[in-house]
Amino acid sequence: MKIIIISPPSRIKGEPEVVTEMFKQGLMYFHLKKPGFSEDVMIDYLLRIPEEFHPRIFIHNNYSLVTKFNLAGIHLNKKSRKPGWYQQLRLAYLRYKRKDIKVTASYSKLANLYFDPPIYEYAFLSPIFESLSEGKYHPAFKERGLMEALQKSKNPIIAYGGVEMDKIEKVIDLGFQGMALLGVVWNDSHPLAAFQEIQIKVKAYSGNS
Repeated sequence: MKIIIISPPSRIKGEPEVVTEMFKQGLMYFHLKKPGFSEDVMIDYLLRIPEEFHPRIFIHNNYSLVTKFNLAGIHLNKKSRKPGWYQQLRLAYLRYKRKDIKVTASYSKLANLYFDPPIYEYAFLSPIFESLSEGKYHPAFKERGLMEALQKSKNPIIAYGGVEMDKIEKVIDLGFQGMALLGVVWNDSHPLAAFQEIQIKVKAYSGNS
């Protein structure tokens, strides 16, 4: 079960250092999603995380940094996944510069699980549960249809949206291959402790299920 942390929209004091400690505690991947950050501010952020952890970071904007730093790869949202020569050219250029680049994506429809080819490291599917982290969202999928789509998906699917502590067992039972966490970690007064608590719960339930 992959545990993936997404950065909060605004910067939290000492955030890069907290992320570094999460990596030391076993965090698999971190998504640096800061729409308002300039390239210089993103560079400063990345420089505050030790180089050994850079291959476990995906970025959602300022894609050129993936070639300047040894980052895991880039994340494509719904808009950036739309077909078009510019997007294709940009991705082709990045893959030319970094043949091992990984690509992740965001889904909001079950049809993507059925029809998209196996081209992503993994894809976020949202909203799974009610969420308040990025606006108010309600669950978008019926449980039966969701489970059937997850079984047929050609890409690993990550639960995103409203994944709180009391939803972890449900995420595992539904058949997701991981969970993307935002508010449950960063809204806590001790983000690192919240992350560690989630790790313990995932390990305990996965071992008993």
